Amino acid sequence: MNGDWLYFTEPPPQWAAVCQARRSLFHTAAWQELLQNAFGAAPLFAMRPAGDEDATTFALTVFPAGPFRLGYIGFPAGGAAGFQPLSAAMVNSLAISRFPRTIHLLKIVSSPFPEMLSLPYAYAETWETMIPDLREWREETLPANVRRNLRKARKNKVQIRQAEKSEAPAIFHLYRETVQRHGGMARYGLAYFSQLLELSQEVAGLPVWLALVNDEIAAFLAAAREGATVFYLHGAVNRHLQQFRPGDLLFYTAICWARDEGAREFNMMASPLSQLSLVRYKEKWGGVTAVQRTYTLPLQPLPAAGFRLAAALLERWWKWKSKLSGAAQRS
Repeated sequence: MNGDWLYFTEPPPQWAAVCQARRSLFHTAAWQELLQNAFGAAPLFAMRPAGDEDATTFALTVFPAGPFRLGYIGFPAGGAAGFQPLSAAMVNSLAISRFPRTIHLLKIVSSPFPEMLSLPYAYAETWETMIPDLREWREETLPANVRRNLRKARKNKVQIRQAEKSEAPAIFHLYRETVQRHGGMARYGLAYFSQLLELSQEVAGLPVWLALVNDEIAAFLAAAREGATVFYLHGAVNRHLQQFRPGDLLFYTAICWARDEGAREFNMMASPLSQLSLVRYKEKWGGVTAVQRTYTLPLQPLPAAGFRLAAALLERWWKWKSKLSGAAQRS
């Protein structure tokens, strides 16, 4: 036992039952195995001592980043199993815990829904957009331009179907091309998408859809259910087929699926503060937006400082590279 939790390097016998009761995906052994295979991550499984009826249960994933080790609770959404928020007292307890794996920094995502934590640690801010009540969501209440795009996709006979495992390379290349086109860094590789598609065939709460135009992949979207919330995970559109509005039809499909599955909320995840156009697009679907914080707890100060320096240098290099690439394309 360590502080408020018991930590396990392997899921304890009751883990699967707890995750099933809370409709949790991101804290399951299967999701942790996906992260392990795709990123070389190592999981920890945390439970309260027996007898605590309101036990907070979570998986803590330890990601390698060169010589550094980054812990992340509930990757990628944050929170405990079932998307339950962590309290300030819990986070402060984690800051002084001794974990059975080496962790230099611990990432804590604090959603503004229902209320964001205020903690005495360094943080980064992003926008978070969510449809708060799927029971009240209807297509006819969407803005006219969104409904027009949906009609266009249907008129052009855009087809939606579940992706197959063999289509992981096509999905990855579409994702990478879209991220690079917008000046971002592709953080997920082919191994991740292969694992994602394999798991999507095994669990009900992890659909990956394709939009097809004349049998050609025009877009993809992946979603995941955690508790009463469905999260948009990934999506990308083939720019040569964008005029058929496949991305809009996929977004609509995902929201309808979440509502029909009985989820309460549809969370569109984080957007950079600079990408207001992306936020406005999400809000057209009925989303509301607030600031999300990701806190960084320096569990080991010297390695944590080294990681922050390395990350800052990498960010500068990436911005310089993106600037040169943009200049070359314009010339």
